Amino acid sequence: SIDLHDEHASGEYFFSNATAGIGYHFDINKNSFGLGVFSRFCAASEFSKDASEVFNTALNEQNLDYGRTYKIDLDFSTFIIKGVEVFFERRATERFTYSAKLQVFSASELLDGSANGFIFYDGDITSGLQYDVFYESDPILEREVTSENGSGVSLGLAFRYAWSNKLSFGLAVDDAIGKISWPNAPVTVANI
Repeated sequence: SIDLHDEHASGEYFFSNATAGIGYHFDINKNSFGLGVFSRFCAASEFSKDASEVFNTALNEQNLDYGRTYKIDLDFSTFIIKGVEVFFERRATERFTYSAKLQVFSASELLDGSANGFIFYDGDITSGLQYDVFYESDPILEREVTSENGSGVSLGLAFRYAWSNKLSFGLAVDDAIGKISWPNAPVTVANI
């Protein structure tokens, strides 16, 4: 899995978290409650500069640089979650509000793994790559696989402090605590 807090060498990282949902919200005194359903696409990737160049070259159907060795370091993870969300917010004082949301969900479309090693091009491609991939459908060998959805739970926390009617400060942390389990996800571990 990807640790976005780790040091990055000359490479890049990509993160996407797109959510859509609908729900119902009601107030009782200084408290707000909500219940809804949601769907979220999550993706993250960390990759070396050489890995980016190799994939970009392949996507554009171009040749790699002749006589060059490319160092490949790639970690990636994508999945979709769908579930229900329970929301609670409390106005503790006139200026301070805090909230929490609990999400319980099923997860699908798993693709999670890494590839490390090298690719050398001298008219032919020579590689020394080790990769491991967990998946719902086999992206490399295209084998028929049976995969069950994962399941998970997540807790989000937030607070807001209003210094005045025009100035406030807030902090929200989605997935402050959470876990997804993929008990029967197929995996491929290989050297090429």
